[in-house]
Amino acid sequence: MSEISRVLKQLCAAPQQIAGPGNPDWRGDGVDPVALNQSFAAILDGGASEMAAGAMIAAASMLEGARDFERYAPLLLSLLEVVQDRLSPLPVTSSVAVVVIPNYADAFRHPHLSALVLLLQRAGIKVLVHGALETVGGLFTTGVLREFGVLPAPTRSMASRNLAEKGIALVPTALLAPGLAAMLAMRNQLGISTPATRVANMLTAIADAPVCVAHVLAVPAWLQQAVTAESCFLRAPALLVVQPNQEKSAMAAPMILQADLQRGAWATLYEGDDRLRHTISSCGAGNYAAEVPAAWDTKAWAEWTRRLLGGKAPLPVALLQMLAACLVSCGYARDLHEAKAVAAVGGAGSSGLAAA
Repeated sequence: MSEISRVLKQLCAAPQQIAGPGNPDWRGDGVDPVALNQSFAAILDGGASEMAAGAMIAAASMLEGARDFERYAPLLLSLLEVVQDRLSPLPVTSSVAVVVIPNYADAFRHPHLSALVLLLQRAGIKVLVHGALETVGGLFTTGVLREFGVLPAPTRSMASRNLAEKGIALVPTALLAPGLAAMLAMRNQLGISTPATRVANMLTAIADAPVCVAHVLAVPAWLQQAVTAESCFLRAPALLVVQPNQEKSAMAAPMILQADLQRGAWATLYEGDDRLRHTISSCGAGNYAAEVPAAWDTKAWAEWTRRLLGGKAPLPVALLQMLAACLVSCGYARDLHEAKAVAAVGGAGSSGLAAA
């Protein structure tokens, strides 16, 4: 029996006395972790047949759809471990702080991502955005950034040069982890979700850097504990963005946690609230939905972003919070209070962040 066949049999078996996430041994839920790692390694390295790989993806999709945390989380962490072993992080030689942001939305979410990237760049912080070519939401963000002259890097050397000289690098996943990029593409072929998207949102695309590099990680609320229970995520500055399970708005303010490396724990920066969909400006609050263009209209969103950068459009609360969290995580601000003040000023005019 092949390793994938063994794992499939275990994944599809009826769970019996599965340990909960509070149990130290919650990863040992009946699925052989060695076989699981070997199965994903075979898929990523091209050693598995299309049928075996598709069956593995289908089993994972069923567990994800059922939100079967006890069986899906070990699968997710196993894939992440295998991917990280094959990851080729981008080298960083600059002395300037860097924020690494995933761009793998599979729906119209986070339309403000381009504005966040450009605001960070304006502050003098370098931004590496990985992903974009594998998901529809990622392609949308790519389309908006294209209007500002930011294009995906065709090679790793070009990505490094863009990061050093322009302050922004848009890096396709294939330049960092080709096997993961191939698994991401399976969604288009099979028409079902794959754990690759979840894993891609938790990549550490820069490692052992000589400067402060803060990685943004993103998970849905039902998988939050899969990250917070693992010490491996607390080895470097990071932000954990926890999206609501049922996201009612593309601009719902998520929960944002920061890795407290000294305590070896996660500190909550923002609790998150779906009701926080309003905007902030020097003129007062307005309704976000009344201020922004229609979904997927990249040119209109690019124009909205220009207005926001020029202080002519109000700053959404979700964007303000994410900007402040990035500023404190990468060391630009000493604490969240200073970060919030800088972020608010940054959204008020074209010279706000630079002056701050």
